[in-house]
Amino acid sequence: MSSFVVIPLVKHMLSSRLRSFCALALPVVLGSCGRYVASKVAAADSLYRERRYQEAISAYDKASRFDSNNPHIISQLGFAHTALGHHDLAFTFLEKARELQPNDINVRLALASLYLRDARDTNAVNEANAVLKKQPDNVEALNIRAAAELELNPADALRDFRKVAQAAPKNSRPPYMIGSVLLAQGDTAGATKEFEKALSLGPADVDPLQKLVSIDLARNQSDAALQRVKKQMAVAGDSASLHTLLGSVYIARGDAPSAQGEFRKAIALNPKYAESYAELAGVYRSVGKVDTAIAIANQAIRVDSSNLGARMVLGVIYQSRGDEARAQAQYEAALAVNPRFAGAANNLAWMLSERNADPARAMYLAQLAKAADPNNPEVSDTYGWILYKQGQYRQAAAELKAGAARLPNDAAIAFHLGMATLRTGDTTGAKAAFKRAVDSNQNVPEKAKAQSVLAALK
Repeated sequence: MSSFVVIPLVKHMLSSRLRSFCALALPVVLGSCGRYVASKVAAADSLYRERRYQEAISAYDKASRFDSNNPHIISQLGFAHTALGHHDLAFTFLEKARELQPNDINVRLALASLYLRDARDTNAVNEANAVLKKQPDNVEALNIRAAAELELNPADALRDFRKVAQAAPKNSRPPYMIGSVLLAQGDTAGATKEFEKALSLGPADVDPLQKLVSIDLARNQSDAALQRVKKQMAVAGDSASLHTLLGSVYIARGDAPSAQGEFRKAIALNPKYAESYAELAGVYRSVGKVDTAIAIANQAIRVDSSNLGARMVLGVIYQSRGDEARAQAQYEAALAVNPRFAGAANNLAWMLSERNADPARAMYLAQLAKAADPNNPEVSDTYGWILYKQGQYRQAAAELKAGAARLPNDAAIAFHLGMATLRTGDTTGAKAAFKRAVDSNQNVPEKAKAQSVLAALK
């Protein structure tokens, strides 16, 4: 009978008074609570070094039951959950670790990265500043602060990226980021110089090459873009990423068959490079082979569930079919990976606004998309139309005017501009916008709506 009573008593003491139990009971059973905890931590540390994160978490958890405020255990749990993508748990443990040891550089850096990922820029800057106060030349902290400052203060971001470039002169990433800031500021010449420097430092780094190609295409110099990619292939050799980029150039040139060929070469070179599948799916969607596009986009997601391009292909297809539940699921999944992803934010904002599901979130997403991609006319259209629906007519008209200037033959944008302009009292300007919509060669519902309103205004 006595053995039956002891077992639940031990369980109760483990759950409610771990420290006293550890001090009184475990020395009898294990010899020493301290040795027990130390052995579990040592085992967990070994598992962590081997990147067996889930097993490490299990071992750290066992140790934490007897030492719940051990800074090493708490911070390691935070790092392990971060590695597995368990962001909520990572925040919980890392924020507790920061309370326990506010001067732990690694904890502050890990928190800064998480804040940056979640677009909590001010928090990211604060964590990076805490590190830089102790280590002014910490390159990781400078990088994080600069990336967060891209939205808050681009001039400060540029300053920090230049510091990183000085600290790591052979690293291709700093000039790439400097170029990105300069490009956003409209300094195309300066940006081109930095991207070319980045490419010379890292010939296999596709990011600066992509930026240079985008500049070529923006100038309608697709021949230059094509030759640029082929030249880099000769320098860096064949790779899935380069064939994928070459395929995207062929898409810009309107050569879908050549694009498909490049994407399939990329897949053959690296079947685990999800971007190739996503781009190929996009080609099939553009030529009307929607079911094939869905199948290939799902292949991309099986290879890499965080691939944004595949999520967008599926979202757009489902949205065009009127399957808004599936479309929203894809956009939400994309935003979970990158909260700043303009494409998903824009499309989801439009859907929410059109069905009046969540006007506040629709506005938030539209503003997010605008901040992330300020020169995109489709983003301007979404943001402007949401402003219009919320009664902010002058701001809506200004936003829609900017979008219409970039896509002058888009009937939907022209119609939206006409409606907003009419509400400001500018009937002449509204008529001009409606006429532009009517004269468009696009067969969209807004064209007929513009014709109806224009007729009523005569």
